Amino acid sequence: MIVRFLTLFILWLFLTSLEPKSIIMGIVALFLTFSLSGFYIRRLNLVNLAIFIPVFVKEALIAGLDVFVRIITGKVDPGFVKYRVRNKFALKPLAVFITLTPGTMSVKLQGQEILIHTINLKGINKKSIRKMEILFQRVLS
Repeated sequence: MIVRFLTLFILWLFLTSLEPKSIIMGIVALFLTFSLSGFYIRRLNLVNLAIFIPVFVKEALIAGLDVFVRIITGKVDPGFVKYRVRNKFALKPLAVFITLTPGTMSVKLQGQEILIHTINLKGINKKSIRKMEILFQRVLS
């Protein structure tokens, strides 16, 4: 558990400044994370997390560019779509990652389904969501 905490803390330091307030905020955030989501932290596979993060960042950048182009061109077709999660342990974290991706937002969780609002119904890529789900399952293995 200490190794996981230190690894995530080092990741925090790389992503933020080395100012005392950032360091304190990182420590507080990690303590809260570990205490509130002990189940996920105990199952966290750091190697697969290192694989997941760049894939997620790439997906978020592509989605951000897509949203930018749609706003400029006016080619927006908003709506809702349901996605059924195959792994119930990945439901909530996947919903969070969907919301962090530009142009999509998890609106409701019901059973093993996520109701997603998207800026473009025709552009929603369930294969991309499934890929993220599979990668996140590996992070939790």
